[in-house]
Amino acid sequence: MIKAIENREIIPTPISEYVPKRVARQHVVLVGDSAHAQSPMTGAGFEEATLDAVALASVLEKEADIQQGLEYYELLRLNDMRSRVEAGQAFGRAMM
Repeated sequence: MIKAIENREIIPTPISEYVPKRVARQHVVLVGDSAHAQSPMTGAGFEEATLDAVALASVLEKEADIQQGLEYYELLRLNDMRSRVEAGQAFGRAMM
């Protein structure tokens, strides 16, 4: 195993996943990997970040009160964020 790593036949990739409890507070909001880091095995990081950005733009366009808009963004996206990260975790455990 050590020889394979030294020869770059196997490249270890550290994975840090994060299942969010909140992604908005007052005038601060998190999107993409800063909000919900997930396993690269899901291949969904770009897709999820794009969905976050579209949802955030949509609520801010409709809501005059920024704080209210950010809270609505969290309501729209949080369950999907959590589900996607947890699905990636389950997939990773299944592969071990």
